[in-house]
Amino acid sequence: MHPERRRALKRAWRERPPPAGVYRVRDTVTGEALFGRSPDVPAALNRHRFMLRAGVHPNAPLLAAWRLHGGDAFAFETLELLEGTDAPDCDLEGELAILEALWLDRLGPLDQVFNAGEHPSSR
Repeated sequence: MHPERRRALKRAWRERPPPAGVYRVRDTVTGEALFGRSPDVPAALNRHRFMLRAGVHPNAPLLAAWRLHGGDAFAFETLELLEGTDAPDCDLEGELAILEALWLDRLGPLDQVFNAGEHPSSR
């Protein structure tokens, strides 16, 4: 590959918008889940995984389930990614809030959601 082409591809990769969307951290033993939204879903899932492994996750019920069932019992899932988030007129936070609410309605009765009673964006 020509060096100029290689540099252009690297630059385009670094400048691409991160994948924004909604995710969940699910205890496969109980079915309970933490739903969330982020402008960078892979980074958010990595952050949750790191905090759980380190034993410092701010969500006490989730951390207790992690300690009880172990890390292998948890699934870190991307539920849906938004397209066109780099458009200048995109209200990213508003779109993510709507998308998260739709997924909560679809998948999570509130008695099976680790973030029940808190505003989902506070994670």
